[in-house]
Amino acid sequence: MDTNNKINNELDLPQFIKKLQKEDNFIGGLYKVLEIMYLIWILLYLLGIIVGVFFMKDLSVNYLKHTCVLSSLIFIYLFLRKRKKEYQNVDYSQTTYDMLKKTVLRYKYYRKEDTLIIIAVSILFIGLGLDNYRGFWHYQIYAWSCVIVCTILGSIWWYFKLKPLKDKANELIKEIEE
Repeated sequence: MDTNNKINNELDLPQFIKKLQKEDNFIGGLYKVLEIMYLIWILLYLLGIIVGVFFMKDLSVNYLKHTCVLSSLIFIYLFLRKRKKEYQNVDYSQTTYDMLKKTVLRYKYYRKEDTLIIIAVSILFIGLGLDNYRGFWHYQIYAWSCVIVCTILGSIWWYFKLKPLKDKANELIKEIEE
């Protein structure tokens, strides 16, 4: 019965790799769109700073706000660019074991470097909330509520769409190691 299971998984491997390729292409495309969106935001924000300082003679520029927002946007942009390359440049020609190990890492729910994004988003929200007309804490509550809702939706998407791929890769790794 054990050999029957191994034969089944060997036949499923090409289908599994096709699913991985499809999902990697989708996620890579998603990161590409986000990367472009953040690049546009950075350019618009820089344009806003230039207009505010040079053309409107706004001497009361909040340097802390601009530093927080711009540095966070640039960091998030670079992070998205790195992740896009990771998903678009997957090498399926390497050994099955190595490819599956990298798949498990790629489809992990939370990676250590994700903590850096949480820090960058926190700095972004602090910067955006500094001179908010409704008040700093009102803005923070609203912004973090949106993040929590998006995190819940993303977790649901991960659980139903990506976790099965990660679990299947783990299954195949265990079989190879036996």
